[in-house]
Formats: sequence, structure tokens, C-alpha cells
Amino acid sequence: MSDWLPGDPSDRPRVGAATDLRFLERPAAFCEHVGALGLEHVEFKRGYLGSRSTPPAARLGAIAAEYGLTVSMHVPFRDCNVAAFDPRTRHAAVETIQETITDAAAADALAVVVHGGSVPARYPDHVTSRAREGAIESLQTLTAHAERVGVPLALENQPRTDRDRRFTTTPDDLAAMCEAVDTVERSLDVTLDVGHATASGQDWHRYVDRFGDRIRAVHMHDNDGTRDAHEPFEDLASVLDAVSADYAVFEVKSLDDLQACVDAAR
Repeated sequence: MSDWLPGDPSDRPRVGAATDLRFLERPAAFCEHVGALGLEHVEFKRGYLGSRSTPPAARLGAIAAEYGLTVSMHVPFRDCNVAAFDPRTRHAAVETIQETITDAAAADALAVVVHGGSVPARYPDHVTSRAREGAIESLQTLTAHAERVGVPLALENQPRTDRDRRFTTTPDDLAAMCEAVDTVERSLDVTLDVGHATASGQDWHRYVDRFGDRIRAVHMHDNDGTRDAHEPFEDLASVLDAVSADYAVFEVKSLDDLQACVDAAR
């Protein structure tokens, strides 16, 4: 148990950190570092685990457990767009994400984080509509697969940009996408990204009010409201007080920034 985090992790979100290519850390080394900071969870970004030396998914879970950490996975997002206009590209993205979901189950992950897709803002409205329909179909397929392998799939709120039209930026947009994907048999969970909310001009508490216990995961980073800067997040207590998620991870750009998050929370 951490010597500085409040209370028992069974009564609050487990606090951890997400991997990033800029850390240049092997999974085992990163887990060791996270554990040494007194954190409790690691989120592996599957798109950043492309090295031939990356251990199999089940081994990733075991490595994390050696340092007292639970695990989650973030699906690839740089090259995988669930709303891709070309059906072949979209289907390839879905297959890749399904592999991540299967890996997450093997790693005994608490959840899998997924984005809701995007389309360039310069494209005409009929393309945007078709892309959103494709995103819904993709997420329905992925939710069904997650249900089969026994791991929650949590749709993340995305930051607003001038370049792209994203389908999950505001609480209303995120709720509409969840409603379109949900069926009687299964439903999406939610990932609350605090920094994305700020970059979109939204108070992140609005997502808590809207989605409540549906929030499975939290990403914590900060910015000045003009861009998605992933600066250190210094108000962990506010998240632990407001959200009843399974875990909350610092999602920052360097190990020094991660240290700053921990120092601010101590």
C-alpha cells in the first residue's frame, strides 16, 4: 500500500501513470519506476508497445503485478481511426483494436480505453455523417468483443480541435455516442480525460455529473485551455473526491512531469 495516497485503494480510484514513447522506458523499467513512486496502476498504450522485445500481454500483467500494480490498456490511436471514411481502413482499425482488447483480457486489465474517431473538419457534412455512422458500427463491434473476452471498454472524451471533427468532445456528444452504441445486452463505459475537457472549454465536473458511476477510468493532465498540452496535473485530491472510477492515471510527457504530479499530491 502507498505511504502517501489516502485510504484504501478499494475505496477510491487506484492512482497510477500511463506510458509514453517519450519516456523511452521498457515496460518492466516503467513499472518499477511507477511502483517506486508509490503509485498503484499502470496504463499501457498498446500503440507504443511495438518493439520486438515487448513481452506477451499476459507477461505484461505479471510484470506489473510484481510491483504491486494493476493494469489497463489504451488502444492504438495514431494509426487506428474507428471512424475512417474508407471501409477497409476502418475494418483494419477494428481488427487491430480487437487484438488489443484480447491482450488486455490476457493481462487481467481493469479496462480498455478507446477513442470515438474523427474526420477532418474540412470535409463536407455528408462525409462527417458517414464517418460517425462508421464509428458507431465500429464501437458496437468492439463492445461486443470486449463483452466476450470479459474486459470493460471505456470510451474517452476527446479534445476539441480546429483541424478535426471529433465525436466525443462535449458531455452531450459523448452521451450521444454512448446512446447510439449501447444495446440491451451491453453498453460502453466511459473514460474521463480531465485535460481534454479543459482543452475543449468544458468543466470536467460536468462529465462526472452526466456519467457518474459509468466512468471507469480517469486520465489526469493539465493545460491552459488553448491546447491539449499534457502538463503536470496538481489536483489529484479533487479527482479522488469526485469520481468513483476504478483507476486514475497521470498522462504526462516526461518522467520529470510525472514526478511533479506526485510531488504536488503528497
